[in-house]
Amino acid sequence: SLSWAVLQSVATAPEGRAVLLRAQLAPKAAAALRRLVGGKGSDDARAAAVADFLANLAFEPDGAEAVVRAPEAFDTLVFALRCRHAGCRRAAALALRNLAFCADGKAALLAKKEALPALFGAIAADDAALAARAAGAVWALLAKCERAKVALRSSALLQQLHEAEMTLAARTVLRDAAEAPHVAQALSAVDAIYSLLGADR
Repeated sequence: SLSWAVLQSVATAPEGRAVLLRAQLAPKAAAALRRLVGGKGSDDARAAAVADFLANLAFEPDGAEAVVRAPEAFDTLVFALRCRHAGCRRAAALALRNLAFCADGKAALLAKKEALPALFGAIAADDAALAARAAGAVWALLAKCERAKVALRSSALLQQLHEAEMTLAARTVLRDAAEAPHVAQALSAVDAIYSLLGADR
């Protein structure tokens, strides 16, 4: 985990990210994440550090492209949204949010049928930080993507979004100072999603 934590930091700087991409770290990280989530000998805590690395790498277009093209990286991140470890779920949602800003990431989200239901399920999860990141991913997907808007308007996911919004709104009465910013962020993203879709609540 320590080595992946160091790589997370390196991935935030342009020079460091360039070195990591030349070293083909995206496919190596994707392979490590596959081994660590869900299967025999899984280790969700270590997987969180790998997913965080992929999220940092995907923050810029060159890194996002490398992550999308890494074998099974995208599928594994979607799978990780439902793993047992909260940190891993949050890291996967952040990585998907970052990928959703690039054209290849948008295409991958729309092509994999499990991706959007998994993200909408995460918005409704009993984890405000996860909900905020998942809602941010859907917002990023819809930005400058008419195909995504059409797909969501014609799906049953809007009802799920409405239910998630009601759950989040109910949580605003809670006096958990640590959770409040995440709830506010999630609700702001949900509002932006409705605005982009031109949809009624």
